[in-house]
Amino acid sequence: MQYNEWYFDNFAFVIHELFLYTVGLLLKHERFNLGLQLMSNGYYVGDATDNPNEPMRKFSIIHQHLDSFKFRNQRLKLNRASVRADILEKRSHASGLRFVDLIQADFVLFFFDAITAYKEKGGQRWRPETLVYYREYAPPFEIFARSESLQYFSKVAPLLGIKSKAELGEMLPYSGCKGRQSICRSGMCSAPFRSRGHSTLINS
Repeated sequence: MQYNEWYFDNFAFVIHELFLYTVGLLLKHERFNLGLQLMSNGYYVGDATDNPNEPMRKFSIIHQHLDSFKFRNQRLKLNRASVRADILEKRSHASGLRFVDLIQADFVLFFFDAITAYKEKGGQRWRPETLVYYREYAPPFEIFARSESLQYFSKVAPLLGIKSKAELGEMLPYSGCKGRQSICRSGMCSAPFRSRGHSTLINS
């Protein structure tokens, strides 16, 4: 049987899914310190990357581009923005965690990765694919709505890689995606902060 890299896509998908659920549950139950640890700690990947001299990678290594989804989208002419997001949404129905909590986790992971990359002058790679399900005028994510309280915001701020609401406003222009991440180029990544609830957070 001929070897195909797609054979491992199911493992990469499940690892990414489990990571999203883990962060989603930690945010839901306000275990922000544990969430920050998952986002800040390095992950040992050994020689599984192109550069074995750097065996420790950031959490964003967990999000891998999966060619099998792209092929499925083209072969079946689905014309979907993200087949991965569609599968995550369907599988969430029986998970016990609301899909909006997964989207919130995905957005927090993206924003932390983008701001950290900007500050360290490095590359940003986390692609928040579930944001294709976010609607610009939807209610703000729960942790951002609660962050109108300065006391609550002080707990959430480290998850965004910032220290104050003023810094949050300054960092927003640098949170856009580049390169092949078409979802972000369309403005999807910044959409949550254009909603009324999130803009109130920045200006409060």
